[in-house]
Amino acid sequence: APRTRPAILGLVGILISSLIMGRLSGVGQEATRLPPIHDIQTDWSEPIAFSEELMKIRGDSNPVVNAPVIDDIANGRWPGYGGRLVSEVQEEAEWQPPLTAYNCLDCRLIDYAELKEQYARENSKELKNAPYPYILDSKYYRNSVDDVFESVEFVVKSRGWEIVKNDKKAGIIEATDSTSWFGFEDDIAIRVRLSPWSIRPPHYAGSEPFETLLPEGEFVPVKVDVRSVSRVGLSDIGTNAKRVNKFLIDLDRAVHRKR
Repeated sequence: APRTRPAILGLVGILISSLIMGRLSGVGQEATRLPPIHDIQTDWSEPIAFSEELMKIRGDSNPVVNAPVIDDIANGRWPGYGGRLVSEVQEEAEWQPPLTAYNCLDCRLIDYAELKEQYARENSKELKNAPYPYILDSKYYRNSVDDVFESVEFVVKSRGWEIVKNDKKAGIIEATDSTSWFGFEDDIAIRVRLSPWSIRPPHYAGSEPFETLLPEGEFVPVKVDVRSVSRVGLSDIGTNAKRVNKFLIDLDRAVHRKR
């Protein structure tokens, strides 16, 4: 009815405004809870460098370096984080299983990865307490390099990312993705290659992990690493960590279908 229409429209406006304000409030709380980083990577010991093509697209965006450090300005909202290495802060925010989960003598890297994932499935409630309740590690596969690379291509395309570079010979795919809510653009690089490393001793207390080269003729696993970096902002509110986690889950499914 004409007389009730303004009231209904006003109520709808109030509801929409409340939803938007609630969403913004939730984003603010989440930003404070999560570490002020916007660069996530599965292997900081061997960082993935972006190509010249992708860096040109990024322009004057957040820098992409091998050992990024959190800007001191972060101390205003996240005291104690300014000046710290992003790699260290990411490791602290990730979920990690207890040392007992690694009690495996002469295990290969691929075995450790599988042990960690198995423990996570059996103790999923433990993951919820971590800022990043995911496994953001390198992936190791027993498939061929070609099979794994094709699976990476499939996942990138299925997620709707815009591919910037696809170099199968180098084992590199670069792409761009946009966040669903604010439309911010982030850039991703995936690296696929044979792993030259073999054994990592158990993570007993007081024992530093290390890797040894594979003996000649031994099985060589395929290693996949991912890096996701925001173009703007100090904190990504966990977006890059979620993106990397979802990509790795989808990649697992795609690779296992090829077995």
